[in-house]
Amino acid sequence: MHRARRELALADAELRCGHPDIAQDLVDAALPRLSDSGLRARGEQLRGEILFAQGRAADSARVLADAARLLVPDYAAARMALAAAVRAAIWAGSAEARQVSTAAAALPRPANGEASICDQLLDGFAVRFTAGYRAAIEPTRAALSALRSQDPEQVTDLRWYEMAAMAAASIWDAGSLLDITDRFLRLARAQGALAVLPAALALRATADCSVGRLAEAADRWTEMREIIAASRGATVVRVDSLSEGVVLVDTGRVAEARAVGAARIQESSSRGQGGVADVGRAITAMADVWVGDYHAAVGAAAAVVRDDIPYVTEVTLPELVEAAARSGERSQATSAFHILSERAVAVGTPEALGIRSRCAALLDDGDGAEACYQQAIGHLDRGRAAVELARAHLQYGEWLRRRKRKRDARRELRSACDMLEAMGAKGFAARAAAELRATGERARPRTLGATVDLTPQEARVAGLAAEGQTNNQIAAQLFISPHTVEYHLTKVFAKLGVSSRTQLARRMPASPAPSR
Repeated sequence: MHRARRELALADAELRCGHPDIAQDLVDAALPRLSDSGLRARGEQLRGEILFAQGRAADSARVLADAARLLVPDYAAARMALAAAVRAAIWAGSAEARQVSTAAAALPRPANGEASICDQLLDGFAVRFTAGYRAAIEPTRAALSALRSQDPEQVTDLRWYEMAAMAAASIWDAGSLLDITDRFLRLARAQGALAVLPAALALRATADCSVGRLAEAADRWTEMREIIAASRGATVVRVDSLSEGVVLVDTGRVAEARAVGAARIQESSSRGQGGVADVGRAITAMADVWVGDYHAAVGAAAAVVRDDIPYVTEVTLPELVEAAARSGERSQATSAFHILSERAVAVGTPEALGIRSRCAALLDDGDGAEACYQQAIGHLDRGRAAVELARAHLQYGEWLRRRKRKRDARRELRSACDMLEAMGAKGFAARAAAELRATGERARPRTLGATVDLTPQEARVAGLAAEGQTNNQIAAQLFISPHTVEYHLTKVFAKLGVSSRTQLARRMPASPAPSR
């Protein structure tokens, strides 16, 4: 019995270090020797978490829900298991998520106990799947507020940051998304939590995308892959991969985006992850809208909206409205806009209201579209959704050009072109430049600044090298291999025109500060 306890503790440690297969062997060995019902329930809960880390979302949700029933009447432990079950069920698919959420809604909170972060997140997600989007806004905001007010130094369980980031994005709360993903990434690095660090990086990339930091988002994905390769641990890419699709589409790499989307759909079929399939469909819908294949985009996006996975749906709704409106599928466009409009008004953030107004303009066949575009720009200008603001300027400029108002169109298209180029959104920038040329004006070439274009990861490596740290020390701190450190330093030396670490130390004060 004592040995079995130690094996469970070791399995938990191996899972947190990013070794789910080793953790599974330890749990399988310990479970038959656990006669205590509470310990056996804990073993089953750990088994469910391992299944999730291995990419078996449906199996994980089922095992975790069963573990929650075994843990009753310890309601605090049971609710924690159910929160993990909901997290897994989301990626298994909407039917599984509703089933687990129904069980979660029926499970009472511990008597005379203050609601934990886990409790609040569980309430928010369970309400969304049982009572609907609008009813989930208040508990979701309460959970985000509680998590943001918590002292980061006191946080030991990082699992809830993933759910919180998804929740923040689903209600268009850019401030919470940026703050929570920043905390998640910093804590994952500080704790050496290799099991969650890739997810922390990819979710931070989601936040970077939301504010137009596309280069930083791409760099997060580079670092994430380096960590996965170095740790050789199994990692499940879930909603996190949506940011990869956004980066690829916005930077004009549409063929790559379609390949990523198709891979997500194919991977999900063998792993019981219907939610991951929706991530793939969302990516392909964005790519199809970009190239003007609107009928294909409608098919992919409509399937996502029907399943209604948090955040993935909110990202996809504007794409569905645009694709359906531009392909003449009026009823589909109107239906999608109705869902988007209800959610945006209920949330009331500048980002949500701005996207709503931009979509309303697409559905207005008369002069009312102009007021909608102006409202969209006004709302988005007060928010932080930089790419969405630039797209509003672009679509307004396109609308003005079709109305033969070339001077007004140039004003909007110049704004769009400048913003999109500055963000590195090459695909949309090229579209804006083409529209600008159609008005009789050429897009102004951007002048190169004096700053050196180091990626965030290169800046991190360079900063640590300039402080005198060795390649092995840098590799340990950033969870990459020494070979990868050397690769980045080679690029840094070439960009800065230096040939030694001494010269690097002299140059680094003028170089970009490393980002988190």
